[in-house]
Amino acid sequence: MSDHDESGADEQFIDRSTATFRFIPTIKFSKGNDPEPTCVVTINVKKTATYYYISYEYNYENTRADIKTSIQHPAHPFRKNIIPIDSRHDIHNGTEVIINEVTEAMVSYLMMDDDELCKYTGNITPMRYRNDIMISLGMLCN
Repeated sequence: MSDHDESGADEQFIDRSTATFRFIPTIKFSKGNDPEPTCVVTINVKKTATYYYISYEYNYENTRADIKTSIQHPAHPFRKNIIPIDSRHDIHNGTEVIINEVTEAMVSYLMMDDDELCKYTGNITPMRYRNDIMISLGMLCN
């Protein structure tokens, strides 16, 4: 992405941030004492005066040869989430959302480290909470 928004307007990025998080399957997937397959997600957020442009990059660890390294991976955050996606936007790659009080809070929580985020998630793990934020932001895509 260049230093303007997707529509080609000359709206400059005023902030950029990146964070990396590990996702594991919500139920035990590996056999015996084998480590759980892991999806490492790097979240990139670029902010303009009007929009957040959020993108996701995926890498996989502890993955056996018979496990797909795609959205079908057992630890992929969008694996089991059936979301209506139109032909112009695949939210598992990222999204763009307008900046308002709700999306500002969501992006702030999305980028928090697990130790900080767990202070606000109640009985939900930071991994699950972040996953739900990713899905929610995708459903708010512009």
